[in-house]
Amino acid sequence: MIVENVLDYGTLITTYNELIKIGHLELAERIQSILETEELPKPLKHNKKDDKHTSYYLIDLTENEIEIIQDLFLELEVSNVSVEGQTTSLASLYGNYADIWRNINS
Repeated sequence: MIVENVLDYGTLITTYNELIKIGHLELAERIQSILETEELPKPLKHNKKDDKHTSYYLIDLTENEIEIIQDLFLELEVSNVSVEGQTTSLASLYGNYADIWRNINS
């Protein structure tokens, strides 16, 4: 599902966890607030209405907050490139998260 300013639960939880790891608590709290208050309704016939892993959320962050998150994932991508300069699966994963956040409009 690709919709402007909408992200899935997995992306938000990963973002929250990485922000906590680096001590960016205020922005982590903003992500937590989105998880608590911005869940989009699921279709009437959705078979997993109570499963957060199938949920999507409206993202309402400032341009600066989004840039901080993008930079976080870009730094994680770079730090997980192999010694030989080859992309690892973890570097690729973090690069994908950076791309996802790059597509969010503030």
